[in-house]
Amino acid sequence: NNNNNNTMADNVEGFDQARLERVQEWVEKQVSMGRVAGMAVSVYRNGKECLSAARGLASVEAKTPMSTDTICRIYSMTKPLASVALLMLYERGLFQLDDPIAKYAPFFGDVSVAVGGSVDKDNLELKPAETPITFKHLLTHTSGLSYGFLPDDRGVHTLYSKYKVSFVPSVDGQTSTDGEKNSLELQCRRLAQVPLCFEPGTQWKYSYATDVVGYFVELFSGKSLAEFLREEVGKGFEVSMFVDFVSKVKVSMFLCFVFRCLFQSQGDRVS
Repeated sequence: NNNNNNTMADNVEGFDQARLERVQEWVEKQVSMGRVAGMAVSVYRNGKECLSAARGLASVEAKTPMSTDTICRIYSMTKPLASVALLMLYERGLFQLDDPIAKYAPFFGDVSVAVGGSVDKDNLELKPAETPITFKHLLTHTSGLSYGFLPDDRGVHTLYSKYKVSFVPSVDGQTSTDGEKNSLELQCRRLAQVPLCFEPGTQWKYSYATDVVGYFVELFSGKSLAEFLREEVGKGFEVSMFVDFVSKVKVSMFLCFVFRCLFQSQGDRVS
């Protein structure tokens, strides 16, 4: 751990230095307890770095130490980026938040809702959605969509794999898992075939909604999502790391890890 990055500015911009030291101690504790293999933390105020600390390993297998310039996956923190992109297009008057998304993507016009039975008992009951999905629903995770890894009482989550829904980028960026030309539109068309877990606007559920947001960014802007994020959202700060595959030069800086999630009664799942 002594080889990891560790700096604290003499002038901590009004922070209590003793409390900043607590942050370092907390980071060290998470690593020593084995909760994470490695962790990096930076604290800035008024544009000045007040604390920078890295502990543990970026790669357990290669014994690569974690450092403050290790490239980490940001996972769902891409959601705010995509949502900001869509709201920028809303500000340009290209759609209204209460517009049904089927107005612009008709394949979302005939969605159904699971109201009874279950997939595993082969008696799932469906009915046409009474409320159309709107952009507001997408942005607030109240659309009725879900994820394949989030179990629900009726087993709707198992249907995402049946309909081959996968927004994970392919290695070549072109083909989906079954060989079709991959695109956000293709995945949204597949997604629209899966029943909703509830009537739009009636509940909250973490979901593929932001992936659909990404599709509409492309549709309204005429650019790829990566291009729009880079050229429009990323103005004024370095955003290339967020929207590009990691180059060969940067692979050695990339964090390698697995994480364990406990989903209800499914037990430990390593992803």
